[in-house]
Amino acid sequence: MRKTTIITDPIHQVMNLGSDPDLIKCLKALMDTNAFQRLRRISQLGLASYVFPGATHTRFSHSLGAAYLAHCVLVHLKDWSEASERKEIEQHFNQVIIAALLHDVGHGPFSHSFERILKDTSLSLTHEDWTKTLILDPQSEIHRTLQAHSICPATIASIWAKSGHSDFRRFPRPYRQIVSSQLDVDRMDYLIRDSHFAGVAIGRFDAQYLINSIVIVSHGNAGSEKTLGITPKGVKAYEAFVLARQLMNRTVYYHHNVKVLEFMIEHLFRLIITHVAELIADKDVAPLVPPYFRRVATAIQSSGESKTEFMEKSHSDYVRLTEDVTWTLITALADSAVIPAAQTLAQKLLKRNILPHFTIKNGRKELLQACLTKAGFVAGTDFDLVDLKTTMYQGTGDEHVFILDWDHNVEEIANQSETISAFRDRPEAESLLIIIDAKNEKAMEYLALEHKFVIPRRVG
Repeated sequence: MRKTTIITDPIHQVMNLGSDPDLIKCLKALMDTNAFQRLRRISQLGLASYVFPGATHTRFSHSLGAAYLAHCVLVHLKDWSEASERKEIEQHFNQVIIAALLHDVGHGPFSHSFERILKDTSLSLTHEDWTKTLILDPQSEIHRTLQAHSICPATIASIWAKSGHSDFRRFPRPYRQIVSSQLDVDRMDYLIRDSHFAGVAIGRFDAQYLINSIVIVSHGNAGSEKTLGITPKGVKAYEAFVLARQLMNRTVYYHHNVKVLEFMIEHLFRLIITHVAELIADKDVAPLVPPYFRRVATAIQSSGESKTEFMEKSHSDYVRLTEDVTWTLITALADSAVIPAAQTLAQKLLKRNILPHFTIKNGRKELLQACLTKAGFVAGTDFDLVDLKTTMYQGTGDEHVFILDWDHNVEEIANQSETISAFRDRPEAESLLIIIDAKNEKAMEYLALEHKFVIPRRVG
């Protein structure tokens, strides 16, 4: 009798990953790597727990949930498909589950905050870049583990390769979409999980009903392009899914206090990287500055390394960068006067002293910035303007969701759903004024309110 592997989980209860011994051994070996275990020390929602106290869950548990849902999708597709297609599903079955497990392995501390500070530098790195590197680098423990279990790292990494990239043996499109698309298991898991731990009900939807509505859609003749899609029965479930995402964006992910806290830690990271030499000169702080911060500072200043070279040389330092390490540094900075601005921010973060901020009225952002600049205030030092943009369903690009009806007709979901059609490609946008320098708070607040650039109620 083959042994079934199950994991207990507060969201999905019993997560059954099947009884394939090869898959289970590979998953276990990957979970045991340092790069994957570090996800226990990377929170799923970063500083959102300062606003939603229960939201302390991790990228580790989310990754297990995504792998489980990928397994559910594949089992369903095997049952639904014809014999000719079932063979292809079986061929990619284990690889897709492994890719779902590893999809967040490149995430840095505090959700997306850390990668945003590198966006406008020569090291414009995303967590997807790091995920690919940790999978593809021959020196990586994950790479060696995959090879030891006869799994091609390049195929797994192809999930995050840009379309047309010639260096990867790519998954067929439907299997990539299970892991990354507008119908992926990543979003399915994090919406329900984040909703549960944040203590809000609006992110919940019937994931199992949606999964059991998923089909593989052939566009045109046999052998033509295929994508994931859903049956007509799944339209309402998909509407609930995208509405849950939009509502979670507005209620949790883009909550004003959450976004200001994220701004605060991003600003602190920038100060650390900019002044890393002074911090290293401080004998009390120096041992607590993570090696990765030092590498980033050196790479930005020299601009001599390519992005690929930098990642290959620093991936072991990146794997050691976790939130507990970063909080230790922040605690030390709160007691150090070496960088006064960093000390102030560190103290505010430790005490949950959120920077003052206001909602900007529609169409007034540019006028507000011009007014503050004319008054002598400096963007990025005295104040900052943060945009909060979100789109419920994107009809542009190549990740449309299709409906396959009972007569095998194929149509994009926006053509059959009034809800999705109404919000398709229509971004909701809001902007915040964040006042960084406390000594200028009253003057900036007066200007912003006097000219009616902001809503006159302090947010939060």
